[in-house]
Amino acid sequence: MTKVEHIWNQEQSIWIYIQYNKTRITGINYQQFETSDKNNIKSYKEFKNGEYNKKDPILSDFYNFMRAEFDRGYVVGEKIDFILKVMWTYKYMEALKKQHTP
Repeated sequence: MTKVEHIWNQEQSIWIYIQYNKTRITGINYQQFETSDKNNIKSYKEFKNGEYNKKDPILSDFYNFMRAEFDRGYVVGEKIDFILKVMWTYKYMEALKKQHTP
């Protein structure tokens, strides 16, 4: 690991963890908040000190699969949009799995 980013997405009230090895993304995770305080200080502290401030191995593998499958749709300048699509697709898949598990 050579770099870690914490990115706030205001539109979805979500903190995103991105782990890199040089320029390649090697891990992602996220934490969503109901509401945010001014300047996101409280939510950032919770995110930074919590369990989401590290690579989620399953979500990261899913991201790598999606990246390989949909590489044509990935544009470097749209990195966060692509990561958000991966996260919401993954979350939807988890919900479906729970719904259909007896």
